[in-house]
Formats: sequence, structure tokens, C-alpha cells
Amino acid sequence: METIGFIQGIFKWEAQEYTRLDTIKKSIFDRSRNIFYAINFAPNPQLVNAKGVGDTVIIDIVYDGDKPSKTLIRDPHKTKGGIILPFVTDYPGEVVWLGYFEVPGYAKYTNAGTHSVTIKVAPRKRLQGYRERDFTPEAGGVVERFVFELVEDRQGE
Repeated sequence: METIGFIQGIFKWEAQEYTRLDTIKKSIFDRSRNIFYAINFAPNPQLVNAKGVGDTVIIDIVYDGDKPSKTLIRDPHKTKGGIILPFVTDYPGEVVWLGYFEVPGYAKYTNAGTHSVTIKVAPRKRLQGYRERDFTPEAGGVVERFVFELVEDRQGE
């Protein structure tokens, strides 16, 4: 099966624009713990169109998956606040979706240091149960892991 598309990366909203999330100052992160992500879906009108991904796509986001206190967010596009918005591209039939999730405000998630975000996307199988989620390439799934640094602000900044 052809993969559903690819994940562009994770982004932050800073200075009125989206920029790739490689490093972020703790003071900025503490104000808005939203992490944005972009997914390019392959042209497939049965799975995704300009109106929505709805019940045709499954998304799992794992924050700090390499730590014991990891957080799993399932289908953020179906929850309030995790909405995904379509963007028009220059390529006919291609749909880019921008979504976000909010990192929990607990110290273990917001301490300075290295943090990771793993995003998993796949087509939802018909009659698929909530626990039976297949993100393998054979099922059309895509899994990407991104890492960023959360740094303390220096005095006087």
C-alpha cells in the first residue's frame, strides 16, 4: 500500500510566523506550550480532501517517548484545540494539514533539556477498533521522530 504522505516537521509560533522547532527559550515555551506539525497527504480523495481528515485518518503523537513519563495523544485532529487546517499547495491534488497539540504543563515536560516528539499517521481501516492502530508502511503509515532543545533564558534577555 502507498504511504499516506509525509510529515514535514514540528514548528513553533514565534514573531508572527511558524519556524522549525529546533531550539526554543523556556520563557516562550511556558507562555504557549503548543507544538505545531505539518503533514503532506498524498493525493487520495478517499482519505483526505480540503474539507477534512475526519474518520479516515489516525494520528498518534508521543511526547518524550524515550522517557518513563511519556505522553500519548491520540487523534488530536478530533479534539478541541488540536484542529488541523488545510493549506493550498502548488501541486495539484496535494493537501497540507497544519495541526497542533499542547504539551502538559508539568515540570517533567517543560524542564530545560532535550525533548522528543514522535508523530504517527496512517489511514484508518474500516471497522478498526480504538486499540488496533497500525502505522506500518505496509498499512500506508508514516512515523517520524523529531527532537528539540528547551533552553533556559540568559540573564538580561
